[in-house]
Amino acid sequence: MIEVEVNSIRVSLMSQHRVVLLKDINTERYLPIFIGQYEADAISIELQDKRAHDRPLTHDLLKNLIENLDGEVV
Repeated sequence: MIEVEVNSIRVSLMSQHRVVLLKDINTERYLPIFIGQYEADAISIELQDKRAHDRPLTHDLLKNLIENLDGEVV
């Protein structure tokens, strides 16, 4: 398994889709993943200031469930 971190969230110049750029923490390798606008916005908010969303998305609910059960994603 390769551990990665979110390097940045960008807009594709080709299609205006959002791209999450993941970086291997041990090397200079990157993995771009195309995602939707709302998902990109939710990730950006989480990374910037951790304020609550007006309408949480599915991944927000799953994250809250895991945290409330004292679990963690490895």
